[in-house]
Amino acid sequence: MHVLITFFSTNILYLTFSPFATSVYFKISSSFGSNNNEILYRGSAVPSSGAVQFTDVNYVCQVGQAIYGDRVQMWDSSSGKVSDFSTRFSFTIDTDDQPTSNYGDGFAFFLGPADFQIPPNSAGSFLGLYNLSNYRESSQNHMIHVEFDSFVDTDWDPLYEHVGINKNSIFSANTTAWSAGNHSGDVAEVTISYSAQTMMMIVSWTYNAQTPSETSSVSYHVDLKEVLTEWVIVGFSAGTGILVEKNTLLYWEFNSSLNGKWRSPEERSGISGDLVPGAIGLIIGMVIAMIIGIVIFMIFKKGWIIGNGRSTNEATQEEIKLIAIPSSANKESETTPSPLEYSYSDLQLATNDFSEDNKLGEGGFGGVYKARLPISVHQEVAVKKISERSTQGQNEYAAEVATIGKLKHPNLVELVGWCEEEGKFLLIYKIMPNGSLDSYLFSNKGPLGWSNRYKIAKGLASALHHLHEEQGEKYVLHRDIKPSNVMLDSEFNPKLGDFGLARLKNSNEQISKTTKVAGTLGYFAPEYVTSRKASKATDMYSFGVTVLEIGSGRSVENQISDMDLVEWVTHLYREKQLLLTVDERLSHDVNEKQYNCLMTVGLSCTHPDPSKRLTIAEVIRALKNVTPPEVPENMPTPRLYDTPTNHASTSKTKS
Repeated sequence: MHVLITFFSTNILYLTFSPFATSVYFKISSSFGSNNNEILYRGSAVPSSGAVQFTDVNYVCQVGQAIYGDRVQMWDSSSGKVSDFSTRFSFTIDTDDQPTSNYGDGFAFFLGPADFQIPPNSAGSFLGLYNLSNYRESSQNHMIHVEFDSFVDTDWDPLYEHVGINKNSIFSANTTAWSAGNHSGDVAEVTISYSAQTMMMIVSWTYNAQTPSETSSVSYHVDLKEVLTEWVIVGFSAGTGILVEKNTLLYWEFNSSLNGKWRSPEERSGISGDLVPGAIGLIIGMVIAMIIGIVIFMIFKKGWIIGNGRSTNEATQEEIKLIAIPSSANKESETTPSPLEYSYSDLQLATNDFSEDNKLGEGGFGGVYKARLPISVHQEVAVKKISERSTQGQNEYAAEVATIGKLKHPNLVELVGWCEEEGKFLLIYKIMPNGSLDSYLFSNKGPLGWSNRYKIAKGLASALHHLHEEQGEKYVLHRDIKPSNVMLDSEFNPKLGDFGLARLKNSNEQISKTTKVAGTLGYFAPEYVTSRKASKATDMYSFGVTVLEIGSGRSVENQISDMDLVEWVTHLYREKQLLLTVDERLSHDVNEKQYNCLMTVGLSCTHPDPSKRLTIAEVIRALKNVTPPEVPENMPTPRLYDTPTNHASTSKTKS
């Protein structure tokens, strides 16, 4: 319903777009050029064939801007009145048919301070609007922008290409998924409107080749008076980094409801206006020279090689980039309904205003509540409410929607829906009657017999096989496999969940470092702590630790005779006393052959040498056929490691 309201309200504004009685209004169609003094060009932006070309694919690290020549009044300091505004424009992004993650970085419409200039070092994902000194939210930035972000930078982006509304920051306040690659060269028709009365900014866009399933609108509640200076500049900015794309503006129409007379600081201080053109020319020249200097410096510093109109980065990428999984990679997704968007008021009603009586648990980023959706099926669900104070939780919310929302497998949790409304983030899952695996292994919730434990291990392996081997030319790294992230249905079938740290990678992509060590202590592979390189092998290590916990009933957090869990099982295996690791609560309810197979699988997956760990396909075969893998009797003792200093951990509590 929210999407339909947004769609119709946006298109009504589109159809009634006309100058207000006392408005600032202009329209430029196929007449961008040197003779049109309404537009100022900055950086690499140049008029070309009646349009504006912002970036040149023959060069890296560019920033181009096209700015309306007059300042626009967004609110009146004497009356307190805030301007409505609407703008329509059309643009193209040409990715040169490069695969996803091989182009960047995006295109943005922005409103900024009247004296705004291109910041130094603002190429690439900063889109010419921010740099490292001001990219986090600050009221001093006085900036609102709408970004068509074609490259995922996981330091601040949601984990998919997107259209986002940003307030004073490179972090988007609200986003929806969008793909530049799917519409390379296609003309996007965009409408952005803002109502001072409702304080709602609504963005909608259309393509001729748009599919019915594509979301084409996003909105955000914001008081522009609290964000922007009284007078602003309006325009467009685009940036490229080491990856490039061609960004072109074709048409622009703008309308606002206040019509004050802008006076420059020179005019207000009595300085002759004759000096202003020369000063502007000097500033623009300095900015261009500065950008050229930055590009040259970065080329020499990073070792970028430019040739044949393309660029190559020989340095290791800093972050593994996640993109949304194409539906073609998963046949089941074609027949399984996609997650639905729910309103916050519906979820308040369904959870009795998130009452303590309905609370199922507390995770690292917020509470989990039982609810019955107010829809015809009346299905019982679990609602995960992300803390509004948790930036990391909100980032992981985006990752979950982007990954588990598209993955369908019997041993993965089912995302039923989601809500993102006025800074509130919620995820809705099909409820699991038996809760999480850790509550049975470590909290005496109830007996968990051997047959169920072996079934859980096999189901978890099947889920991981789906992530690692069944995504076509890509694969998913979960990065946080542990019992608290394994949910159990009414028949104790396992469902792997919590995809907040997940990453999607191309099969031929070089393993690269992450900026933070992500996951949970005890489940880290030893090499991951020092290298910060996540891989299938690091997932297998976490899986191996979880398997040892399933068999022994002991938590990796608990020391046993001054040994951690992996050391303890390794020691008893060497002593040929592996059965001494059996969970005492199992009594005689153990199939010794299966137990030996399970625990040797766990040991083989926790081998200190990642190249000697089992693959998930080998695990599947071993557990299915009950054929224990060979474990070297002299297998090195896993190396203990200290807590990393830069660590993005998920909670060890139930989530």
